[in-house]
Amino acid sequence: MMNKLKHAHKYLVFVLFSFSIYASELTEAYIELRSNSHYDSFFRVLFDDDTPYINMNSVIPFLSGLQQTCDTFVCKYQSPSTSQAAIVTIDFQHQYCKATNNNEKKDIQSKVIDNELWLSWQAIETCFNASVYWHPNRYILKITTHHRSADDLQKNIEESRLAAIQHAKEVKNIQSQPITIPTKTTGVQGKLGLNMYYSKHAHRIEADSDFFFVTMINL
Repeated sequence: MMNKLKHAHKYLVFVLFSFSIYASELTEAYIELRSNSHYDSFFRVLFDDDTPYINMNSVIPFLSGLQQTCDTFVCKYQSPSTSQAAIVTIDFQHQYCKATNNNEKKDIQSKVIDNELWLSWQAIETCFNASVYWHPNRYILKITTHHRSADDLQKNIEESRLAAIQHAKEVKNIQSQPITIPTKTTGVQGKLGLNMYYSKHAHRIEADSDFFFVTMINL
């Protein structure tokens, strides 16, 4: 009976000790996260010492909607704005990332916890086309992505469509204006204005001109 109690006591001490190690290495906290188009004042992260780790599934919307496909602990990320964009591969288990436009492997800090993938805040800038700033005293993380999101692409398409409509209206208005056919009594006159400005250090000349049709009418 005593042996069983001693064994149970050792097991309990081991469990508490293991939990203590885990708790000292990773601490749950909430920070303020800002990006180009998203904001969260209560974003969950895990701290390892002074380094916040970001859950990749949670941060994807803050990365201008990068498309994510994963196979176990290896994930690929691509901008949705164009199929020609570089594909970024992150191996969370072996802690490196690389892009298709540069096959150089870059070392990063990452963690796999309960099959969830976590990336250090520095690795976001290392792997993606983004600038990242961490303010440790204010618990604020700022992410500025430099690739176009799907929303940006849709906005550009809409702006182009509206510009095309406006151009078509202007062409239609020009075509609907009456055409003046030159006759013996129709001529063109011009007016030219010239202004000169002088100073001690420089001089400037400005010229204005107007041209208009004149029709002679006999009364």
